[in-house]
Amino acid sequence: MLDRRLSPWFAVSLLLLPLVASWPTTESSARTDPDRMSGTVERVEGKSRLVHVITGTGHALRVVSYHAPPDCRISVEGADVGLEKLTRGLIVVIRVRPGQGGREAESIETLRAPEAGRSR
Repeated sequence: MLDRRLSPWFAVSLLLLPLVASWPTTESSARTDPDRMSGTVERVEGKSRLVHVITGTGHALRVVSYHAPPDCRISVEGADVGLEKLTRGLIVVIRVRPGQGGREAESIETLRAPEAGRSR
């Protein structure tokens, strides 16, 4: 049997639980940046400006395609370049924004691959 002194506190905590559960976290409320994803360039279609990237989802890999409009900032090793400089195997971080036809890249930047034979 429950102690009668605990019953009011138990009732109050049950009433506050939905309020606390729906409270926005600092990260989600302050986040205004477009979504980011990372992966490896699988291929680039120059005419359609599509960048196909291999990325991990849980325990699986998938290929995701992003449209890179002409105003998309592309950088390789810190230097601004054109879409033609993105090659298969480059590790990239893509800032994504919603586009008219689906996923659209706001910026694409390469990450330096770890040196061969060097452990983390």
